[in-house]
Amino acid sequence: MYYEIRRYQARPERRAEWVRYMEDEVIPFQTSLGTDATASFVDAEDEDGYVGIRRFEDEARSEALYEHDRWKNEIGPAVQSLRIGFTAAVAVTDQGGHLKAFDRADDAPFLTALGFAPSGH
Repeated sequence: MYYEIRRYQARPERRAEWVRYMEDEVIPFQTSLGTDATASFVDAEDEDGYVGIRRFEDEARSEALYEHDRWKNEIGPAVQSLRIGFTAAVAVTDQGGHLKAFDRADDAPFLTALGFAPSGH
């Protein structure tokens, strides 16, 4: 399995709009393509922060989501208008659920707060 842990930074004072769009459009679209939207929540310490955790069968399915016409023409542009950026980490497990690989952006301090060490540590 291929997991993505993403922390998004919504544009200032637009997090409520971001959350609504995620819940009403993005997550249903992703789940319709086989994505497991494992969890999503707002950051209690950052009024513009939002975290989403997703699971895919493999990396190729994650990449395919962004190649979909609806993502390119409708959802992706709307997402870009609502957020400043994001940081991410990826975890890959085998069929038994054992961690095979973990990689994170070194600029993802939220993962350190969750107990994940930087890559290479």
